[in-house]
Formats: sequence, structure tokens, C-alpha cells
Amino acid sequence: MFAVWGLAGFYGSLGPSLLAHLAHSRSAIDGGLPLGILAGMAALTTYALRSTPPPRVMRVGTAALIAGVAVTLVAVRAGSPAGFYAGTAIAGIGFGAGFQGGIRLIAPLAPPDQRAGVVSVLFTVSYLGMGLPAVLAGAAVASGGGLVATTYHFGLAVIALAALATVNLTRLHQPTKESPR
Repeated sequence: MFAVWGLAGFYGSLGPSLLAHLAHSRSAIDGGLPLGILAGMAALTTYALRSTPPPRVMRVGTAALIAGVAVTLVAVRAGSPAGFYAGTAIAGIGFGAGFQGGIRLIAPLAPPDQRAGVVSVLFTVSYLGMGLPAVLAGAAVASGGGLVATTYHFGLAVIALAALATVNLTRLHQPTKESPR
């Protein structure tokens, strides 16, 4: 959940500047379009996967997050606004599925009288994931780290967190073999 919201923070903080760099446009509409694509794809994905078992939703989320961010990074390297939009759409699927999958996996584990507290913690982690990396990325760009270099570092961190989530999800949801009697 930290990774998916970190991605949202990236698009909210550096997305407009990155798109201005790629498309050579200072239009506010162009600058906001990537965040709109990310959020729109997340909403559609959440609706589409509403009946899918939570572990599968989470797997879709982490896979799409990794693929979407990878496509986005390749597009940045190639200087391709179209590739950037395509990567953003794929990452939006990862955002929607990753967030929905995380909540649907964790919330039911809490006793009913503690579920509100658990969901509150999930949202706290999510908002920290959105805010903290965005502030750090902004500081990196402002201190001379460069927009493109910061984008690569940010993207690779999101990919690493999503990969870690995939490994943990796979480890936790492997069928166990019963011992012979």
C-alpha cells in the first residue's frame, strides 16, 4: 500500500514537470492528465475486480504496478509522452488493484471491534506513502538531483516495494500440505 500511494504521490508531485519535460508543454491540462489517467484506471480496476478473491487482486496489483512503472521509466528514457501515458494507465491498474487488494486482505484479519482501527492504520500508511516520498523527491529535484534521475530512483523504489509485496504475498498464500496421518 505504501508503494501504490507512493506512486500517486509521484504523479501528483513530479508528474506535471515530467510531462512538461517529455511533451514540451506547460499546459495545466497536459500536466494533470497523467494523474487523471492513473486515478481513472484505478477506479475502473477497483470496480472490475470487486468480486475477485483478494490474493488474486493483490497479485494483479503488484504485477501491474511493476509493469506500469517499468513502461513509464522506459518511456522517460525514450522521451515518449505516448509511452508515458501507456505506462501510467498500466500503473493505474496496479494502483487500484494494489490498494483494494491490500485492504481486502488485511481488514478481515482484524476482529470486528478492532477493524476500524486497522483500517485507520492502513490509511495512515497509505498517506505516509503518498506524502513522504513525494516530499523527498521534490527535495531531490530542488537540490540538483535532476528530474529524470529522481524519476528513475522513485520508480525503481516503487518496483522494489511491489516486488517485495509479491514475494510476501506468494509466501503467505502458498497452500500448505497436510502431514500424513
